[in-house]
Amino acid sequence: PTSGVVRVMGDVGEIVVIEVLDMQGRKLISIEGTDSFDVSSLSAGQYIVCVTTDSDTHYLKLIKK
Repeated sequence: PTSGVVRVMGDVGEIVVIEVLDMQGRKLISIEGTDSFDVSSLSAGQYIVCVTTDSDTHYLKLIKK
């Protein structure tokens, strides 16, 4: 769980865009050209993080405190 800045780490290649979606699929945050984003403005709950790289798209579950 997190309550502030989240950083995407790992061997995922060059990150093009990071999107944070609610559980209904609505886009809440979209950030380009960085590996971190701030979730402090989001309500507590579960979210989906979509990380698009130069070669693939990865989906991760995020829990906000």
